Amino acid sequence: MGATGTATVAFGATPTVEGSIAVTGQGAILTTSLAEAWVMGDSTATNNEQDHIQAGTLLRCTCNIPTAGVGFTIFCDAIGGLITGDLKVKWVWN
Repeated sequence: MGATGTATVAFGATPTVEGSIAVTGQGAILTTSLAEAWVMGDSTATNNEQDHIQAGTLLRCTCNIPTAGVGFTIFCDAIGGLITGDLKVKWVWN
């Protein structure tokens, strides 16, 4: 496994259907590496654990093709409602 981590996606105060975050500092990542992201129970100042669990059923998280030696971007799209505030997203690449 290459690396794992957590990133915070800021959806803002106005309800929206999309958010994204760049994951950088991944010096060993290659353009052929596979990246994945998902939401699981966690908390931020604006969303508690239950909010994260519920958001996990509403969000589709995808990652772009990695930039070698840099990282990738996580894109989160709400497919079943609107999202506000910050959500923590877990990620992994290999």
